Amino acid sequence: MVNYRRLISYIYAYEGSAKGKNIGFAKLETRSGQCRLNVNVKKVYSGGSDLGVYLLAPDKEIFLGNIFIHNGAGEFRAVISMENIGGSGCAMEICYGLSVHEKEEDWRVYKTIWEDAVTQAAEVDLAEVTSQNVGDESEQIHRKLTELNQEIQAEEERLEAERAKLVLEEKEREAAREETKEPEEDEIQIEKAEMALKDEKEGSEAPHSEEDVEAGGQDHPEDNQRMGSGTQMLLQNLNKVGNILGILPAGHEKPVEEKEQAREEAAQESSEPLASHPARVSLPQEEEFPLENPEKLARLEQEESAGSPELLWEAFRKRYPKIQAFDSPGTIEILTIRPQDIGLLPRENWTYGNNSFLLHGYYNYRYLVFARVGDEARKRVRYILGVPGHYYSSEKYMASMFGFPHFVLAKKQPVQNGRFGYWYADVSMENTD
Repeated sequence: MVNYRRLISYIYAYEGSAKGKNIGFAKLETRSGQCRLNVNVKKVYSGGSDLGVYLLAPDKEIFLGNIFIHNGAGEFRAVISMENIGGSGCAMEICYGLSVHEKEEDWRVYKTIWEDAVTQAAEVDLAEVTSQNVGDESEQIHRKLTELNQEIQAEEERLEAERAKLVLEEKEREAAREETKEPEEDEIQIEKAEMALKDEKEGSEAPHSEEDVEAGGQDHPEDNQRMGSGTQMLLQNLNKVGNILGILPAGHEKPVEEKEQAREEAAQESSEPLASHPARVSLPQEEEFPLENPEKLARLEQEESAGSPELLWEAFRKRYPKIQAFDSPGTIEILTIRPQDIGLLPRENWTYGNNSFLLHGYYNYRYLVFARVGDEARKRVRYILGVPGHYYSSEKYMASMFGFPHFVLAKKQPVQNGRFGYWYADVSMENTD
């Protein structure tokens, strides 16, 4: 009898050396020196490049062909020789597994090892393979596909719950920002009251006539009484405003005399010469023997302020790969970056590094886009930061809420789904520090 061998091994997602969830299976049937291979995967990410199917040999990977991915799912079939796989000179016996990944990609791969196979490999005579065995195998495959569909549904429900949580957190932050506005208005009212007190005090200290000047600062009891009563009334009004706004606790107002004395001490302290407080002021000291030419440093500062956007973009161009993600009416250059690269942009853009929508998009697609868009007609340049996604009303709401209100469709679209593209926002390349 001719020997017959059958193997079903489940495929798992790997990020580096971390093993993830099951995303499909590989089925092998060997008979008469030939091996029939069937690879079935779901929930697979394809970043626009083709995914290759490889057999794992001890010292290399043997390329079998590309697998077509549609909506995260794909199937690959091939018939290979047991003695010489694809003209590589390697026999099937030395292969220990199978992997699916993009070309030259070694971080995100989908892999199975024969030793990790969940179902058992069986060598039986061809005569012992009955219709019942084939039925059991088909039932097992159907059961596994059902489990995969259930995992996909659970993952979608989890993502929907995350979206709802993000919406709730944003509403709470908005409410917190509204609450902080009221104390700011209260501080403005207190500041106005203090300014009025200062004006009243300065006006009361100024001489009102030539007789006052000639008197050489002699006391006038009537004027002092009048000034004291006016200041006292203003301080009492200030205390009332503080009590109403909740800044000063009721029943704990300081007497007017104590406040006057505290203000006089503060004014006296502020009028003391700086020499009496050497630790408070740190003045720059000139170097006796400078290590660098000051004119050269001044030139570098001038270059930074004059052409920093273009210089910064050139630094990005030299460091990050380019892609043709989408088109533009003008000139455009697009780079792929990661969230941690946002720290190289000017400080006002750093908040995007913790943006929940941006991080969620990067988690799903593993890249962001950073582009320079030129408008030749108006001689203007825009710099944009983009997050991969799909144009749906729910996603549009989330993108706008987290600062990505615009959308552009990608050049390459998945089959039967023309909604893939990038949510983007303008970023500033000018240093405002």
